[in-house]
Amino acid sequence: MRIAMRVALMFVLGGLAAGCATQEYYQAEQVCSTEWEIKIPPQYQQVLVNRTRAIKIPDGTSKCTTTGNTTTCKQGMRTEWIPYTEAQTVDLNQRERDQRIAQCTQARCTERYGNPDCKK
Repeated sequence: MRIAMRVALMFVLGGLAAGCATQEYYQAEQVCSTEWEIKIPPQYQQVLVNRTRAIKIPDGTSKCTTTGNTTTCKQGMRTEWIPYTEAQTVDLNQRERDQRIAQCTQARCTERYGNPDCKK
């Protein structure tokens, strides 16, 4: 589970820095991720989350088309949103850890390259 979380974290952080991030930035971020995952380990908790899902229900109308001797009717549908509650596992420390990793990465880049993006 820990490896999966690390991979997920790297995708999230990689997505935030994607586009103009340098290889040096990714290396600094990896070092900081390892450091802060130890300092602020995941703390998982189940929480209830309100969600909605779309369902199609008949609306009482129909649309018929005739081709030759065959008539085909299609029932009209409308979308209705149904609320439901779902249990979800969340990491209570994720937000703080992500902030610390971002700060650490920018500090390492600034220290080594003179800018927070690790650009040479």
